[in-house]
Amino acid sequence: MALPTDPGTIAVRVVNQSGAPAAGVSVVVDDIPNKVGSFYSRGQRTDSDGIAVFGGVDAGIRRVTLPEFVRFANDPDWSREVTVIKHATVTVEFQK
Repeated sequence: MALPTDPGTIAVRVVNQSGAPAAGVSVVVDDIPNKVGSFYSRGQRTDSDGIAVFGGVDAGIRRVTLPEFVRFANDPDWSREVTVIKHATVTVEFQK
């Protein structure tokens, strides 16, 4: 995989209904372009602060999803489009 030419960062924060950090939640970033014309996904779990950080993501529109909670495709409660900006961090928050 080649390094992105216009990298940005996505920071995802997941909290529970009380606003406390939700650790160990699976987070996936989809629609990341590769150099051969298709797309790939990256995933990880939130840390003890309820945060997952994805650095080096190509600038553009990407989808962030919490797959274990999705009930249907592009469920707005658990799946959101975000715009990644070159050399910037975009933050997305979910409440589970």
